[in-house]
Formats: sequence, structure tokens, C-alpha cells
Amino acid sequence: MKAIFVTFADLGTRKNLKTDEILPALDYFESKGEIVQVISRMGHDVRFGNRQKSAIPWFVHGVIAVLGKLFGTIHARRLEEKLFDFSARRILKEKGIVFFHPDLCPKTITKAKRMGSVCVAIPSVADQRFVRKILEQEMKKWGGELKNDMLDPSSISEMDYIITNSSFGTQSYVSEGFPREKIFTAQYDIDTEKFSPSTAPHSDGSFTVLFPASNTGILKGLQYLLDAWQELLIPNKKLILFGIRSDWPVNAEKKYSQLISSDPSIVSMGHVSNPLPIIQQADVVVLPSFTEGFGKSIAESLACGVPVIATNRVTDLLHDKKNGVIVSVGESKPIKDALELLYKNPDIRKRLGQNGRTTMLDKRSFGEELFSAYQTIKNNYEIK
Repeated sequence: MKAIFVTFADLGTRKNLKTDEILPALDYFESKGEIVQVISRMGHDVRFGNRQKSAIPWFVHGVIAVLGKLFGTIHARRLEEKLFDFSARRILKEKGIVFFHPDLCPKTITKAKRMGSVCVAIPSVADQRFVRKILEQEMKKWGGELKNDMLDPSSISEMDYIITNSSFGTQSYVSEGFPREKIFTAQYDIDTEKFSPSTAPHSDGSFTVLFPASNTGILKGLQYLLDAWQELLIPNKKLILFGIRSDWPVNAEKKYSQLISSDPSIVSMGHVSNPLPIIQQADVVVLPSFTEGFGKSIAESLACGVPVIATNRVTDLLHDKKNGVIVSVGESKPIKDALELLYKNPDIRKRLGQNGRTTMLDKRSFGEELFSAYQTIKNNYEIK
């Protein structure tokens, strides 16, 4: 049995957020001659020839994008996921070890299992049942209600194996009953040539803190960073916020939107298409998330030599007092204390930043980690 990839990524000249995640694995598996079929969302990679097909025609994607503007992006995304599943199911012809990136195509999974394939999920997030419990608790604090579309659907229960991107992700699946021995870990890559330290000094001489989440749901922990920020009594402080808050409870949104707008030390930038120069100019990056996938923005910050403050639910690449500071979940004081420590000790900031850069340069590639898991799965299947 060889490898098959069913991915929501775009290939060839087309790219989306999933492309950079899976492309290193496709490169590595192809170099080993192990790919028999690739089903992507859109686009075509000439290296695979007839072994690769896209599931969604570009004009259909365009129509769905228009519908998204009319009826909401969540509904449009769900529609595209269903169309992808319908089409991928028809395209899938080979039996093999099928990697689903992510596991959002139940009909295709059912067909693959009926054909005798081994199904392997590469989810972008922690177990959604586990996340739901955490989200319900945090929403309840603010009197909010959990909407059904606030979490992605999942077919994890149908999978033979899972490839998580952190030990926290593994813990979440195990807690919901998935066998630990059938879970592997592989962490995505980032471009360490592009994301590298800057030698330019801050233009304004401020102590600049960056919150890098692009889509800021309540579980990103921004509320605890903002509480810590109000207690942080240091001169020339500046907090830069990426992203747009979505699906926050009304009371929380009202409180923190007023706080942000009334504090001149806070700069809310919304969606940022090119975060690199802003990351490079930050003194510290903070992401106190309750639950995360790979934590791409944290990996990019480490590669840029910027020390990170985050919870242990963000990424396995972060090591306390080595390349950053790990803080407890759902508390503001540890964030404040960590910020004070790094403000008062520029030598510690420098050391942590240098170590962060080394961490990313020494990281084993995603393709290698995934291929290692694939070999183990393949051997297990052949032994049976």
C-alpha cells in the first residue's frame, strides 16, 4: 500500500492557507516515490500528472465566494466542504494509506474504508468535542451561548490513525477515547529564510507587544492579555492586535471593545496580510490560547528571534525559560508577570529570542515526521 492525499489545499499556481501546510509532505513523499494519488481542492501540480485531480472547479469556487458575501462565510465554507467531499468521493479510485487533510469529508472516508484503505487524519485543531467543553465553560462566564457552527465538523471517530501537531492535540483526542498508540505527532514547517530576525531598531523606542491571532475567537485568550495590559505599569508600552474578534459573548465584546478603543497604547490592526515586518519589530509576542492547532504565528515569531509568552496549549516548540515563557491558561496575572520580567531584562529577551531562532532551524521537517509515521502505519498494516 502506498500514500494517497485528500487535501483541502490548492496546488500548482493556486494557493490557500492549507497549501503551505501539506506541500512539504507532498514533496517529501514524492521524493520517496510513495504517492499514488492526490486529490486537492483546486489547482494542478504538474509533477503528479494524472495522479492528481482537483475536486472543485474554479468557477464553482467563485460562485460560492459570492454566496459567502451574501449569506456569511461560515455557510459558504460548509457548502464548499460538502461539495469537496462529494467530488473527492467520486475521484478516489485507489486503495492505500489515505491522509485526510483535514478530516472534513465523511463520504470519501466511508468509500476509502469500504475499499480496504487505511484512513489517517491530519486535523488542524484539537478534538472538537474536547474544544466544545472548554468553549462552553468560557462562554458561560460571560453569559454567552454556544452556536453549533462555532466548531468545525469532524470524522475523527472513523479514522484508523491521527497525526496531531502538538502534545496538547494528542491529549485532547486521548481524553475523548481515541487510542494513544494510534496517534502520531508532526509539526508543520515555516519558511525560516523569510521569517528571520531584523537588525533594525524600533522606530519609536517603545516596548512593543504583539498579539498575532488572525481570527480571534474567545478561546484565543485575548481577554486575559487585555486584563494584564491594564495592570502593566511601564512606560512607552504598545500593544498591537492582529485579527478580528468573532463570536464573542455580547458582554465580553462590549467590555473589551470599549477598553481597546479608549487605551491609546493599544493598536488594533484587523486583518494583516503581511505580518512579517510587524513580528520582526516586536519585543514580545503573546498568545494565551486555551486551545490551538500548530500555532503558526508562534513558530514564525520564534524564527524571527522574538521571545514568546503563551500557554502550553499552543505548540510543542515553545519551552519555558528557554525560548519563551509558558503561562497558565485563563489567568491574567501570569501574563503581566511575564511581561514585566521581559521588559526589565532585555538580556533575557535577547537570549530567549536567539534560542527561538535556533529551535526553528533545528526543527525536523513536517515531511520527515509524517513519513516516519507513515512507515510505522504501513508496517503495522503489512504485519496484519
